[in-house]
Amino acid sequence: MPQPTLRQLLFFKTLSRTKNFSRAASQCGVSQPSLSGGITALEKILNCRLFDRSTRAVSITPTGAKLLPIAEANLSRWEFGLANLVNAAKGEPMIIHIAAITSMTSEILPAAVTLFRKNNPGIDISISDGRGPEVQNDVVSGRCDLGICLAPVEHENLEGYRFASDSLSVVCRKTHPLAKKTELCWAEIFEHSMISFASPSWISRNIQSVFEQHSVPYKPISTVRYEASLIGMLRDGEYFTILPSILAQVGVSENFRIIPLREPTVERQYILIRQRQEIYDPLQNDFFDFLVGTLTKLSRERGGAA
Repeated sequence: MPQPTLRQLLFFKTLSRTKNFSRAASQCGVSQPSLSGGITALEKILNCRLFDRSTRAVSITPTGAKLLPIAEANLSRWEFGLANLVNAAKGEPMIIHIAAITSMTSEILPAAVTLFRKNNPGIDISISDGRGPEVQNDVVSGRCDLGICLAPVEHENLEGYRFASDSLSVVCRKTHPLAKKTELCWAEIFEHSMISFASPSWISRNIQSVFEQHSVPYKPISTVRYEASLIGMLRDGEYFTILPSILAQVGVSENFRIIPLREPTVERQYILIRQRQEIYDPLQNDFFDFLVGTLTKLSRERGGAA
C-alpha cells in the first residue's frame, strides 16, 4: 500500500488551515494544480474524502478532522528531527522541548532538567509553561516532545505516567487565626476572608465546587492570575488562600503556614505525557525515564506524594 508523503501531509495541513486552494498553494510554494493533485492523491491512498469542495468554499470532513492532528504531529516531528540533525552536523546541541503547567515550571522541572544536563552536556532542553489543555495540544501537535499536566489525559494519541499527587491546603500568615491549626476541615474556613486564583483554573473550580457542596456562596474578596500576586496580597493582609501543597511549598516563605484541608480532601495528580508511538528517539526516551524518577523524588520533597 502506498504511504502518504510529507509533501502531501503539508498540502493537507495547509489547506485545512486556509480553506482555500489558491492561498494554500501560495503558502506551500507550488501551483494550485500541484496542490490539488497532491490532495487528490492523498485521498486516494487513504480511500476517503478529506475535504468537501464547492465553487465557493472548502471545508474539512470529519475524517479529515481526525487526520489533522496526526499530520501535524508527524510534520512537527520531522521538522524537529531535521533541525536536530542539522545542529548535530554543526556540533550544536540536540534540543528537547517540554511543556508543563506552572506548578512544575516554577521550580521542580528546572531542578530536574539541571540534574539531567550534568550527565548529558550535549543536550539543550527548552521549557515552556501553560495551562493543561495548552500543554496537551503542544504534545499532540508535536511542538513539544514531552509535557507535564494534570490527570486525566484521555487523548487517544497520548500516553502518560503519573509521578506525583498533592491536595489542597490553606496558606496564611503565621499571625492569622487559622495558623494555630495543624489540620483544617472546610467548614472552619468559611467565615474568614479568602483570596484566590481567577477562573478558569483547576484550583478555583474545585474550591467553588466544595463551597457549593456546603451550600456556601463562593465569594473571594479578590482574585488574581499569578501566584506571585497571590502571595503578595497574603503578605500584606489578614487573608488566607487555598493552594495545592506542591505549589504552596514552592511559593511561600517561612512567614506563612501551610495547613492541610480535609473533609473533603481534594487531590490532583501530575502526569508526564508524550505521543503514543512504537519507537522513540533513544535520547528522548532516556529523558522521559529520568524525569519519571526524578520528578517523583522532587515532588515528594516539596509536599507531594508518589
